[in-house]
Amino acid sequence: MVLTIPKNFSQHATTLLNRHPQAMVLHYDTSAGHNFVASKMATSAVGAIRTSVAQTITTSYAKTMFAAIKQLDGGLKTAATTNQKLATGALNWHRPIGSSPGILIHWPPVH
Repeated sequence: MVLTIPKNFSQHATTLLNRHPQAMVLHYDTSAGHNFVASKMATSAVGAIRTSVAQTITTSYAKTMFAAIKQLDGGLKTAATTNQKLATGALNWHRPIGSSPGILIHWPPVH
């Protein structure tokens, strides 16, 4: 049995999160004509290799997705905190400035 891993296999693996992910293909050739038992063993080995590679890729994909979700969570928390600061700042626009309690800033300006 000959198992060939293409040069672009790892590069295609990095496209999992892209809009158009590339398929990862393993090429294998078994010499079925030489020995029936060896052919069956090689076919079984190829199945085991495919399963192992698929599990490794799935694990890597899941870790990448969880890391992206964690990063998104941090960004959403920052956005919420900043939104609260903006809301507080907007409320302060209607409060008196300094020692002149009669002067108010209105937004939008009142004509």
